[in-house]
Amino acid sequence: MTTSKPYTLPAGTYFVGDPGYCFADHDRWMRLLESSNYFEGDRQAIKFESDNYVAAFSTMYGDGEYNGFPVDAGLLGCVHESLIEENCKPHLAKLGKIVTFHEDFIVQCCKDGTINIGNIRIFTGDDPYEEVWGDSEYFDNEEEDVVESRIKMDEQKQIDLLREALAGAVVTLTEVYKYAHMDSRTLQMVTDAMDEAESTLQLTDPH
Repeated sequence: MTTSKPYTLPAGTYFVGDPGYCFADHDRWMRLLESSNYFEGDRQAIKFESDNYVAAFSTMYGDGEYNGFPVDAGLLGCVHESLIEENCKPHLAKLGKIVTFHEDFIVQCCKDGTINIGNIRIFTGDDPYEEVWGDSEYFDNEEEDVVESRIKMDEQKQIDLLREALAGAVVTLTEVYKYAHMDSRTLQMVTDAMDEAESTLQLTDPH
């Protein structure tokens, strides 16, 4: 795709979007395409049936949706309101934008697929804000490292919580041991529980 020449269009109200949505009459649409040489070369903005303009540029990847603008004819541009067929008008608000340009404005398509219509920019090529990296394996590994790091952090948090719970259990068991009246069997069970809790605390000590 090459950068088109800039075309200056007169102020007025235009539909901005796929121009095909403005022409329900197939024969009329075909006359427009033939008059503009299918919007190729230096015929990307033309007067049609009057002194009013239609401008259109091919999108880089054909039909689809670009920045919220649906495309079914592989084209994006603008159509003067006087050329829009009446039965098309009720649907256009969902298919593009009705814009009033108060001054003459420039339309142009850039080699990266960006279509400029006045101050409206529509990206039909690759996303200009997305950096493309060839070494996907590097980023897969990096992602795995991040996940592993998070798992380790979660494990340490669980260990810290466990230590707090065990420390509380040791204190409780110690108090029970001091003040409760227990038979020898119960006393032995409490003593064993204290020893087990203290051993577990030592195993979870990060130092």
